[in-house]
Amino acid sequence: MYLVHPILHDRMTHSMFETLYPKLRQHEKKFFNYFRMSVKSFDDLLLLIGDLLPRANYVPREDVVSPEQKLAITLRYLATGCYFADLHYAYRLGKSTVIDIVQKTVYVIWNKLKDIVMKEPSTEE
Repeated sequence: MYLVHPILHDRMTHSMFETLYPKLRQHEKKFFNYFRMSVKSFDDLLLLIGDLLPRANYVPREDVVSPEQKLAITLRYLATGCYFADLHYAYRLGKSTVIDIVQKTVYVIWNKLKDIVMKEPSTEE
């Protein structure tokens, strides 16, 4: 049994976030195709919710998942409906970690945007 499985061990150099994400940001159409969102919309959303997706502050490690990566993983899940196992391998994180990231990030997005995007209609509306 492993503390970190060898497949996941090189996440900081071989995950989709480290290899593909920076390249996608340079090509707007590819970024949009991958995340179903423009680079600007991604950055704006990250600005809105980033503080609500903090790095784990109880373990000062370099390999803690950043708010940007949490948003990328969640948007990829929402864009494709892929299996958590797919994200687990692509982003080289534990499956339970990916599930936790997606659940918490979706919750934060909903709570931050529900009153902005889905305002309760007034009587006139």
